[in-house]
Amino acid sequence: MKKVLQIILLGFATLFFAQKYEAGYFITNDGVKHDATIKNLDWYKNPKDFKYKENTSEEEKTETVANIKEFGITGASKFVRYIGKVNVAAQNLQKLGWEKEPIWKDKTVFLKVLSEGKATLYFLRDEDSENFFVGKNDENIEPLIYVKYFADGSEDNVAKNNLYKTQLMKILNADRNYSKMINNTEYKTSDLTKLFNSYNNVNEAKASNFRKENSVKIHLSARPGVNFSSLSINSTLPDYSNFNSNFDSKATFRMGLEAEFSLPFNNRSWSIILEPTYQSFKSTGTTAANLKAEVDYSSIEIPLGVRYYFNISQKSRMFIDGSFVVANADMNKKLSLESPFFSTAKNYDLESSSNFIFGVGYNYNNKFSIEARVHTERHVLNYLYFNSAFKTTSLVFGYTIF
Repeated sequence: MKKVLQIILLGFATLFFAQKYEAGYFITNDGVKHDATIKNLDWYKNPKDFKYKENTSEEEKTETVANIKEFGITGASKFVRYIGKVNVAAQNLQKLGWEKEPIWKDKTVFLKVLSEGKATLYFLRDEDSENFFVGKNDENIEPLIYVKYFADGSEDNVAKNNLYKTQLMKILNADRNYSKMINNTEYKTSDLTKLFNSYNNVNEAKASNFRKENSVKIHLSARPGVNFSSLSINSTLPDYSNFNSNFDSKATFRMGLEAEFSLPFNNRSWSIILEPTYQSFKSTGTTAANLKAEVDYSSIEIPLGVRYYFNISQKSRMFIDGSFVVANADMNKKLSLESPFFSTAKNYDLESSSNFIFGVGYNYNNKFSIEARVHTERHVLNYLYFNSAFKTTSLVFGYTIF
């Protein structure tokens, strides 16, 4: 079964970065609009280019911000080119500066549209910082100014230049109601989008919110399944070679409870997984001296890893994942080996060690799943004169509770 799983993993690895083409458009420098299908990467950082096809049989092409004024994916996202100054002052506490004024850098970038109407809100996340921009009545786009800095010569005194609030008062012609809302608006996506959507609706403009939910979603799943495990024991000393033993592969029950943290980018293709799992292996075998060998081994292991999904249809998704066992709690851990040199069997304690786990699976309707997994070999006998190899492949079924 292990070889079959490895072939499956290799095949699906070629699809690891596969993405869905979706209906969209782009506008070139000469103002011509082109309908196309665009590879939707649900970009975490604003893209500098994008891949597209103008018909299904055409080869994939790439366009860049130098040639494109605007592009969008229907019902998902819209990006507009901006040529001008961008504030690159650090916003991370470990990198803050001492000046309250922005640090400007001329850039040519795609801005993401968050709310569109009489006043349009744009967003830029790049390697330097996160910034918001505003455009009104087809006027030039301008940056909303926000700077965090150390004040009064002390790194214990973090201050904020909230000039963006003054800008918004002027740009939105704020009455008393909007003045209060603006004063309570923080320089972040959720607050600013809410403000602009409210403003655009009040002014009977068509407000389009292209912002997807940007929070981490948590899912909890029950994960019962079957392990196919084997164990081999080999002595590193000739005098102990009679203890060499092999325990054939045996099907045993396993049970896991998986917490999956779905990340809010790349169409939620990526997630972090944590799955405390009970596993056991109880078997009998024979030593090299043709005497009895017994093993009774069980533990709770805690793998932590990442998972990647790619869509097949609206309800069907394939996924691949990789985890590392970061902790183990041994329960039963007995190994008993008979020898012609001793009247009673020699007992040894087994001890779990960390290893990697790789899997490929199928998910239906975000509710039911099935996954095949391969575990890398583990050394479970911590004695200088013994080598051990505990091998496992798994078939895991999943039911998402929430």
